[in-house]
Amino acid sequence: MNNIQHNQLDMFRAVSLHASTYQNITNSISAFANGINALNAKIASIEQTSGEQAQALTGAAKDKSAFRTTLIDMTYASITPVKAFALANNNQTLAAQMKYSPSDLKRIQDDQIGQIAQNLLNIVTPLLPQLSAYGITQATLNSWQGAINNYMPSIEKPRNAIAHRTTLTTDLSDLFTEANTILKNTLDATSITFKTSASDYYRDYKKAREIIDTGKGHTRIKGKCTHALTGSAIYNVKVRVNEQAIETNSDVDGLYEQHLKPATVTCTISADGFQTQTTPPFAVDRGATLTKDFALTPAP
Repeated sequence: MNNIQHNQLDMFRAVSLHASTYQNITNSISAFANGINALNAKIASIEQTSGEQAQALTGAAKDKSAFRTTLIDMTYASITPVKAFALANNNQTLAAQMKYSPSDLKRIQDDQIGQIAQNLLNIVTPLLPQLSAYGITQATLNSWQGAINNYMPSIEKPRNAIAHRTTLTTDLSDLFTEANTILKNTLDATSITFKTSASDYYRDYKKAREIIDTGKGHTRIKGKCTHALTGSAIYNVKVRVNEQAIETNSDVDGLYEQHLKPATVTCTISADGFQTQTTPPFAVDRGATLTKDFALTPAP
């Protein structure tokens, strides 16, 4: 959910809580009571859908990151002894093929690292009888292949999760529209009855409804997170506003947006495989939208 939706949901809950606190009044108008029940159903659906939306990418991204780390570690641990074997036998071609440092492997794009590892494994496999003295066994190759097999399907999972999240985002927007329709067409329309019969109740209902306005005119920062060397967008970069202990993550296009209180702040930007950076202090004026783009350098 975005900040405006969070504020709307708070308003929905305030209206629901007000109605449940004074059920004897709420239930005196059946159309109003039915409207509250319908609103409560929408609140439950929004909470469930927003929970699914928040988790849609997290698990898939963590799995891919973990499998990528294992693959890089296994690849480097396997090719380093092979490089030593190649140099001992003056096989410069093989030595050049195995010449990857951990930093080199970390800089390889997600959709390329799996195939590169597979190509290296295919080169090493026929040499297995000659590599036992260097600690390379069939078990080594099996583990390496397993790391490749685990990683390759994980590339698609975040893409599928992104598609699922897009669907959930649309569903969430529809649910907010439906909840607001219930408020405007049913609750607001029938609540007028309470203006004379239960004036305090009516006044508090109107106050609860006003919470929706807190989502407008918020101060915010936004921008794009890119690879400093290639310029490509980076997904799941954490952008943290340090002084206010709030954070957000970049989407598949590298875009992020964070609402915050007007202040002078610093941001810390971090992502797996990249150097963490912290900005100098900068001011964000009330009601302003400040663009802050970040270019991330691969970790050494």
